[in-house]
Amino acid sequence: MNARATFRPVEAAGFTLIEVIVTIAILGVILVLVAPSAVDWIVMQRVKSSASELVTDIRFARGESIKRGQPVVLSFKTVAGTQTCYTVHTRAQGETGKCDCALGPSKACDVGGIPGIALLADTLVELKLVSVLAGTKVELKPNRAEEKFQALNGLPDPGIAGSFDVDIDGQNARVLRVVTNVAGRPMICAPSGSRIIGYPTCT
Repeated sequence: MNARATFRPVEAAGFTLIEVIVTIAILGVILVLVAPSAVDWIVMQRVKSSASELVTDIRFARGESIKRGQPVVLSFKTVAGTQTCYTVHTRAQGETGKCDCALGPSKACDVGGIPGIALLADTLVELKLVSVLAGTKVELKPNRAEEKFQALNGLPDPGIAGSFDVDIDGQNARVLRVVTNVAGRPMICAPSGSRIIGYPTCT
């Protein structure tokens, strides 16, 4: 007697339209909950990174002033709604000219044609330019437009009283401060009310 094989139809594998809609809805809710904290974390990392880079550049400026035997300056500029930036550049003894970081890399010190600024040849030499775009939600806020390190000893200009402070502000209390003391040593601290932890409180 021959046994007849019976075949059962196999259901098609996949998702129903309702399952897809529910999955998308759940993912949407998760994204709405997670996105703000992800943005917050990214901006905090940018603030930390900018603070660390500034400390490195201040040390670099001090070292270059000693190595070159001429003043080295950090010149800051804010272009509203666009960027904050600074240039590390040389300056001849007794000169007052400064580079304009808003002009961009390799052009920041090309300011010889500006009326009222009498520059010697090779007075201003761009060593480094850093630009922080407004779209990153981070802004550099120095307590003065520049910091100059003297030739030979690398100390800050004694004619300017007090420390040189730059707030790296990521909005919503996401802020760190780079403080350069009268000996030219930079450090990072957290101003009162900052939500960024792991740094000493600024005094």
